[in-house]
Amino acid sequence: MNPVRIIGREAACNLGWNWDDVWAGLLRGEARVASFSSIRQPISGLDLQVAMIPDLDREVLDDPPGAGATFRLTRAVLRSLESGTIATKTRLFGASNHGESDALIELVRAADGAINRPHADALLPAMASDLVRIHAPDAMYLGGPVWVYSACSSSLHALALAVASLAEAQGSEETALVVAADALSPLAVAGFYRAGAIARRGCAPFDPVSDGLLIGEGAGAIHLGSSTGGSGATIAGIGMTCDAGHPTLPDPEATQLERAIRKALTRANIDAAEVDLVVAHGTGTAANDRAEAKALERVFGQGTVPVTSIKGMVGHCMGAAGILNLLVAERALVEGIAPAAIPSRDAVAGVDVVLGSPRCLERRRSALALAAGFGGNNVAVVLKNEN
Repeated sequence: MNPVRIIGREAACNLGWNWDDVWAGLLRGEARVASFSSIRQPISGLDLQVAMIPDLDREVLDDPPGAGATFRLTRAVLRSLESGTIATKTRLFGASNHGESDALIELVRAADGAINRPHADALLPAMASDLVRIHAPDAMYLGGPVWVYSACSSSLHALALAVASLAEAQGSEETALVVAADALSPLAVAGFYRAGAIARRGCAPFDPVSDGLLIGEGAGAIHLGSSTGGSGATIAGIGMTCDAGHPTLPDPEATQLERAIRKALTRANIDAAEVDLVVAHGTGTAANDRAEAKALERVFGQGTVPVTSIKGMVGHCMGAAGILNLLVAERALVEGIAPAAIPSRDAVAGVDVVLGSPRCLERRRSALALAAGFGGNNVAVVLKNEN
C-alpha cells in the first residue's frame, strides 16, 4: 500500500490559535502561563500556574448540550483544516483525556439542585463517545466517528486506529482526520494535584531540578492520506504497549516504553541510528523523565540523538499532548530545526536534551514522537521525511 502521509495539520494552545503561531512561539522559547484562579475558583485554596489560552470561552452550552471549552477548541482546529484540505471521503477519529469535564460538574450540580441546568439526559452526550458527533463540522464522513480515551496517550492511539483504517481501505481515495482536544477544568487540575504531579518550582522537562508538570490545554488535528505529493512526512511505524502496573506512575524501568519504541522502529524498517530527533513525552516529573531517559538510552545509546520536550512551554495538554508532539516532530524534519526544552538548563544522565536555544538537525531522515498515559499506556510513532 501507499505510505500514509500527513497532508494537513492544525493546532491551538497557549501559544496561539494556529499551528504556525504555535511553532513560532516554540522556536522563540515562549512559556505563557497564568493563574488558574483567573479562570476558575482556586482548588482547596491553591493558586496554581497553568498554560492557559487566555481568550478561550469556557461557558458550558445548552446547544449542543454539555459542550464547552473542549468543544470550542475542537471546532476551531477542524474548521481551520476544513477550509483547506478536507474532502467528504474522510474517516474521523477523535481523542481526549477528560472531554467536557466541566459538563460533568454541571451535571452533578444539577442533580444536587444547586443550579437550574438541562436534564441529565441532555448533558450525557458530552461525557461519552458521542462527544465527537457534536464536535464534528457539518460534513459527510465515511467512517466513524471513533473517539478514544486512553489518558494522555489518547491522540496517538487515535492516530494508530486512523492509519490502520486507511490500510484496510488501500487503493481508495479515502483519507482520515485525527483530532484531539482537552481544556483546563477543575477536574483535570485537581486530579493532577492529588496525584502529586504538579510543579511547585516550575516545570523543566528532563532537568534534575524539575519537580512536576505544568498543566496546559490545547487541540491538534492531522489529516492523513496516501498522496505522494506535498511536504508532509509519512507515518512509517507505530508501536503500542501497556505497563499494566501502577494506575498513575510509569514503570521505573520503562520496559514497555522501550518495547513500544523498538516496535515502531521495526515497523518503520529503520535502525535506531537513523532517528535524528526524539520528541519525548517529557512531562517534567521525576518519575516520567527518569524512566523515559532509561528507555531512550537503552534504545539509542547514551546521548546519541537529540531529545526535546515542549511541555515546559505549552504545558501538558493531556489528550492532545501526543498529537502536538507529532506535529513538532514533523515540522522539525521539514525545517531541519528542533525547539529547545525550555526552560530546562540541565539534563538527566543518558539523554542529549536540546537546551537553551533551538538546534539545527545534522540530518533529517526520521523522527520519533512519544506519548504515555496513566495506566501505563505507551505509544511511539516514527515519521520519515520522504522529501
